[in-house]
Amino acid sequence: MLATLAAAFLVACGGDGGDAVATQPGTDVTQGDLESAARAGRDEVAGLTEQLRDARSSDDVSAALAQGAVELRERADEVEAAEAEGDAAEARDRFAAALRSLADDAEAAAADVAEEDYQQAGRTVLGGDALAEVQRAIDDLRAAGVDVEELEAQTGADLSAEASRIQAELDTLMRDLSTARSSDDVADAMEAAADRLREAADELAAAEAGAELEPARDDTADAARRLADELEAAAPAARDADLQQALADARAMNAIADVRRGLDELRRRGVDVQEAEAGDLEVAARQARDEVDRALTDLRDARSAGDVADRMEEGAERIRSAADEVEAAETRSDTEDAQRRLADALRDLADELEAAAPEIRDGNVAQALQRVQALEAVNEIDAALQELRAQGVDVPDLSR
Repeated sequence: MLATLAAAFLVACGGDGGDAVATQPGTDVTQGDLESAARAGRDEVAGLTEQLRDARSSDDVSAALAQGAVELRERADEVEAAEAEGDAAEARDRFAAALRSLADDAEAAAADVAEEDYQQAGRTVLGGDALAEVQRAIDDLRAAGVDVEELEAQTGADLSAEASRIQAELDTLMRDLSTARSSDDVADAMEAAADRLREAADELAAAEAGAELEPARDDTADAARRLADELEAAAPAARDADLQQALADARAMNAIADVRRGLDELRRRGVDVQEAEAGDLEVAARQARDEVDRALTDLRDARSAGDVADRMEEGAERIRSAADEVEAAETRSDTEDAQRRLADALRDLADELEAAAPEIRDGNVAQALQRVQALEAVNEIDAALQELRAQGVDVPDLSR
């Protein structure tokens, strides 16, 4: 390709290719087609890594890997056919072999892209020995005098891809909980999510980020680790609980809201993090109902006015997040009004809790609990849930 064009150009200029090639003083490299072939090989590798980092679906990853395998083998053939002597010839052969190994890795990974974790195939290739060998071969070529750029450092994961993986793992957990048919299903989902989230958190923490993004990256990774710990610790109790209690406890974990806040902060700062999946309305409404129940129970169990105020503020954050999920949920046209009513009522409750917290922080517990009983938005939430139920959405009343 590039080498063929270069040779054709030399012939057109009156040379046969051999007389026009210069040797760099003090090296064994023959300049010309090796340099062009090496640059093309290096660019092919860089292009593949960029496509894998930007992939947003299993189809994107499969296509990039399959096409990359073909292109890498072509570049390897061109490199191997290039003229070189001495150290440059050894580096050339090493580079060609490394390109073929990377092509083999890409081809194998393309055949095993999992829909639920499509980024794993890309990480397998980007973190594999073949890519490291490509970089070492490029270093050898440069040492032998071939003018080819180094690959971009692969030491840090891509921030966008790894933050998106955290979102994907959270979506998978919520989807698995929504399809659980027994408390064992819930516990299994919690344990599997804990393992995946812990690994994803480590990858996110290692991702390259500028100074302005490091705090949000670290906060999100820490929240994902806390969620993994909470899920792992709670799984045994979930097995022994009834299904509804197990689901309520799993969905109400504090760290879920922390992870979501961290991802939202990364998005706010310009990181391209995939959006949360739009779940169906029944799942979102059940989760919101459980969130409100938990907040009210927490308030009744408080032991001081200050404790009530703290729990109000924490509950407000979780309920506002639940409102966003209700609003984003997929639904039928005939339930849109009830869906909007529930989302608005949830936000009203979050606002009431937030506004009341400072006023009662220095009061007594009895006054604080009286204020809780007077929260108007709770009645509106109950009414919205009843309206959804009347339209066929299977969501229970609040348990108060």
